[in-house]
Amino acid sequence: MVASSGDLVTETVTIVYANAAELSSESLEAVYTYCRTLKEELEQEAFAVEIDGVLYIF
Repeated sequence: MVASSGDLVTETVTIVYANAAELSSESLEAVYTYCRTLKEELEQEAFAVEIDGVLYIF
């Protein structure tokens, strides 16, 4: 992230792992919604989640 002054902002990164045997389309949509909500609540510029080897950036 870049501050309005143009300086690079560094933050501590927290990596969370979770596993599911099966992920339905409804469950997948719930994950997407949660990620978007968490991104806003934490006031993050971007939020990423990897599902089945595919990286999604919100």
